[in-house]
Amino acid sequence: MSLFAELRRRNVFRVGGAYAVVAWLLIEVSDTVFPRLGLPDWTVTFVIAVLALGFPVALFMAWAFELTPEGIKRTDDLPADEAAAAGRGRGLDWLIVLGLVVAIAFMAAERLPLGSRDAASPPSVAAVGAEGSGEKNSSIAVLAFDNMSPDPENAYFAEGISEEILNILAGVEGLHVASRTSAFSFRGKGVPIPQIASELNVLHVLEGSVRKQGNRVRITAQLIRADTDGHLWSQTYDRDLVDIFKVQEEIARAITGALEEVLGTRRVSVNAATADLDAYERFLRGRALFHQRRDLGQAIADLSLAVEQDPGFGEAWVYLAATKYVAPGYDVEAFDQDDMYRAAQVDVERARALLPDHPMVLGLQGMLLSDEGKAEGLDFLRRASELSLQDSTPTMWHGLVLYVSGYAEEAMAVLERASEMDPMVGINHGYLGMARLAVGREVEAEASFRRAFELGWGAGLWVYAVELASRGERDRALALLQNLMVDANPYQESTAAFIVALRDPAKADSVLDAGIRGRPPEEWLALGMPDRYLDLLHEMAVSGQLYNQPGWLRSAWLPSASAVREDPRFFVAAESLGMIKLWEARGYPPGCRRMALPTGDRLDCPGMRP
Repeated sequence: MSLFAELRRRNVFRVGGAYAVVAWLLIEVSDTVFPRLGLPDWTVTFVIAVLALGFPVALFMAWAFELTPEGIKRTDDLPADEAAAAGRGRGLDWLIVLGLVVAIAFMAAERLPLGSRDAASPPSVAAVGAEGSGEKNSSIAVLAFDNMSPDPENAYFAEGISEEILNILAGVEGLHVASRTSAFSFRGKGVPIPQIASELNVLHVLEGSVRKQGNRVRITAQLIRADTDGHLWSQTYDRDLVDIFKVQEEIARAITGALEEVLGTRRVSVNAATADLDAYERFLRGRALFHQRRDLGQAIADLSLAVEQDPGFGEAWVYLAATKYVAPGYDVEAFDQDDMYRAAQVDVERARALLPDHPMVLGLQGMLLSDEGKAEGLDFLRRASELSLQDSTPTMWHGLVLYVSGYAEEAMAVLERASEMDPMVGINHGYLGMARLAVGREVEAEASFRRAFELGWGAGLWVYAVELASRGERDRALALLQNLMVDANPYQESTAAFIVALRDPAKADSVLDAGIRGRPPEEWLALGMPDRYLDLLHEMAVSGQLYNQPGWLRSAWLPSASAVREDPRFFVAAESLGMIKLWEARGYPPGCRRMALPTGDRLDCPGMRP
């Protein structure tokens, strides 16, 4: 008898197949259930190892023993006809074959690209009609990856990994990548992929998930074509954390490979930002908190630790400087303006030595120089805006500095570009609304303010209410302010006080005093009392307490504020903020000139009066 026939007679093939099916089921169940039970990654590995070691044992037992009605007997001890009878069981054979087919199909579906295309040929993404041609055909949005880890804190890690992939793809020539902030704004909202793609004006969407436990990470990513909602590519990566940069590179290469027909051949490589994985994880969380503009003290602590552990970690220096720069504007009581300003200057220099052409480095240099009234600050901001192709922050900063400096027309063009780059970011629409209002395009301005509010940024409606009330339209102003009386508004208390003062100006002194610390007292402009506004502005300028340039100057360029910007007290405040230096070097705002008077210099802006 041949060896094959003997193996078959002794049920070795049958036992091997049955063992493979059961082992596969056990591995899949443990891989799915164990993480949900909070068990460490090694428990799944242990199951796989035990099953692998058991396989040759099972084959040996099948060769040596046979299960009979009288119990287990050695195969050699059975008569030939009884052994043959014990070996029959066609139904079980077919069940085993079916189980193996299901297992193989499942593993193929999990690991091979999905979709109806031929696996040997690249996806056809060129022939999509008129709307899918040109830049949109080679466009992609990277969504924030879902956190599948038992620890909710790992959401920062999942978000950070998706941002890293986005940044890699943003450097691929010919590939248009939707901005991070707009793409991530759909996190947790359950919006269908085609709708997301439509709102971001892209043809492809990358989504995925991250599960991290200890030093092991599983990243699942899939590339979806939005017009068909079909999968072009998907893959799951199970790696040690030390391989995280390699995984990012592999995902980026897979995407550019899937889009090769429209992009051409593109080389993608990733250099590890740091060799210190703890520093990298703290960086990811700190950067995420900076983007969200919350818990900035924790962000500074995380990023500080990252640069302490790896002083050559350029990206960490960049976002440490950025966080320190913006922190006082979000919590004036927790962060000293002067201390944060000086610390940001030091950190920017460290970042510049490592990443001199990073858009955020140039943007921060521009903001710091502009705060000092140096005209070259706008040059840095312009360069940063040109280099930042998927993050609108430098562009928004550029437009903001132009606006608060009185160059409203220029600001409007820049802020329109920022809103197009990042259509889901409220602050972009809000400052665009202010620039439009300043140049007399009120209908468009109101639309921008309302869009900003829909996206969670209500300061634009506040400024518009100030403008309306200043010219006597208090009912409209009150209606706008009522929109801001929501729990999500961190300035709800100030808004309530503003509403009370507008309804009964006699109560203004008692309700507004606590609401004007740390920001411009724009309520006094709305109440028709510009002297109260200017007195405080002048007092703070003389004492050196003015800060947060955008907030203090944003209302000075409103159509109704001509008496404010032409007052000598405003000129003193502008000088304290370094604005006079900027105007002298770059030119005064259009329609304005400097007028010297015995009572003090002031602006004269006949070209800006309504």
